[in-house]
Amino acid sequence: MQKTIDKFFEVCRAGAFINNPSEAQSAIRTLDGYHKIKSKEIRDLAGDTNLLKPIETFDLILQLVFVVLTDMRQSPENAKQLSTFLRAVLGPIGWYLTNLETNDSDKGTKKFKVYVSNNIISLLEKGEKPVVIYEHKVPIKVMREEMINNCLNTESVYEYLKKNLKAVFVTKNEDQALNELKLRDSIPKNGDRYTAANIELYEKPVFFRRGQSSMNSIRKHA
Repeated sequence: MQKTIDKFFEVCRAGAFINNPSEAQSAIRTLDGYHKIKSKEIRDLAGDTNLLKPIETFDLILQLVFVVLTDMRQSPENAKQLSTFLRAVLGPIGWYLTNLETNDSDKGTKKFKVYVSNNIISLLEKGEKPVVIYEHKVPIKVMREEMINNCLNTESVYEYLKKNLKAVFVTKNEDQALNELKLRDSIPKNGDRYTAANIELYEKPVFFRRGQSSMNSIRKHA
């Protein structure tokens, strides 16, 4: 696990989490000895560093993910702590990939647009405020195990996450449907868990914030 810690502070000093200090804080606080670290301390590690290109930030965090996976293979006794750490650092990666998809690459690793279900859009169009759950189309647990087994370099980690890392807002009822099918943290042997639960995603990522969004804000940022 020391390799993960060393790499974390290395990429922080290089400026990887300038735009995501709270996610970095959430990650490092999962590890023993770092429970009280503050996001400002993480931001200050970068000093005057100013990454000019979002891809530089992304590459640094991707390197960190690879080191975490390596530590998990070599130190299974630390798997629980490292799994929680991994979940936190995957956030900025997922947002970067979505920003590329929506031609918002200037947002870098900042959270901007996200995937939502069609049911959320339908409720917003009626002027309602849907109760939503934030999750991943492919559960983090599944992605973690598949990457540990199959991703042996940063290139393969990138290709895997590009294909599978997709953060999604679904309704509470849709989340319950996944739970009833026992697909909260797993995928069916054949097919897609969303298909099994009758969850359909809106055609493209949109600007959505829990409890705050409306169709007007979605259209404004289309």
